[in-house]
Amino acid sequence: MVKVETVEALLTPRELSKLVGLKPRSLEEWRRLGKGPGYVRLSGRRHVRYAASAVKAWLESLEQSS
Repeated sequence: MVKVETVEALLTPRELSKLVGLKPRSLEEWRRLGKGPGYVRLSGRRHVRYAASAVKAWLESLEQSS
């Protein structure tokens, strides 16, 4: 049994696109190209979700030093 405390927040493509200022279509294209944050598909092709930790890691990987 999965404990509720261990379940991580999952973002929809629309939520992520608003968070990072991209169009949902851009995220879709990145998934096709194997770019962007890791994601999971839930019950079929249409239900894509992004784990908050994967998004955080992806954003950190884009960080530029000055």
